[in-house]
Amino acid sequence: MPSTLTRFSDSDFAPTELGNQFERGMALAYAEGRPVVGGQGSSFSLSASEVDGFAWRTGLIRGAVHDSNCHYGLGGASGHAGVFSTAPDLIRYLDFWKPGGALSPELRAETFLRQTPDGSIARGLGWILDGGLVTHTGFTGTSLRYDPARGNATIALTNRVHPRVADGIAPWRLELAAAVQSFIED
Repeated sequence: MPSTLTRFSDSDFAPTELGNQFERGMALAYAEGRPVVGGQGSSFSLSASEVDGFAWRTGLIRGAVHDSNCHYGLGGASGHAGVFSTAPDLIRYLDFWKPGGALSPELRAETFLRQTPDGSIARGLGWILDGGLVTHTGFTGTSLRYDPARGNATIALTNRVHPRVADGIAPWRLELAAAVQSFIED
């Protein structure tokens, strides 16, 4: 019998990402700090060697992925660590998901297809589904809300972990996305 309970867990994305890296030959790009999405020209490219041994890893974290599993276990880059980038690169990232982008129509459709049981939060593969809109968030406060049919998006870059983790961002993210969507539809 299928489960009726859904719990968020990002742990499956770490091995999935490792498999994708090796399948597509991207492991070297990650190791060298080269951008992977879009293939080239990303303004965010930080190699692990630039942060290793810095004292601030035990204090405030600046300029590096905040997720401890990603930093300590996976060298700073993993599919489970959420969204960590600049606004221009997030716009380029959303181009990846548009029809005619880098994904096949079949994979794109599967990604935005509900994978969770009724009565739970509707989730696709890495996205929260809400009607025709999809959302992906990052632990540090980044939020993407995307309308695949129209190509509209809301991008919010906040810092919910500085100087410590602050709860309560989820309602604000929803309010912001609703306000932007309302403006777009008017």
